[in-house]
Amino acid sequence: MPVDIDAGIPETVLTYCGVEIVRGTAEVLEAYAGMPCELCLLRQPRSGAGM
Repeated sequence: MPVDIDAGIPETVLTYCGVEIVRGTAEVLEAYAGMPCELCLLRQPRSGAGM
């Protein structure tokens, strides 16, 4: 799920596919990079959905 970095880095982050990532076990990136898993791609919110 989107994280508000300005509010600080949370202890855990829950991905769209349900994986819980604990702080210190993943990198914080300043820009989009890499490839999310297929399930996260399917579950991500779509811009303009419901319009």
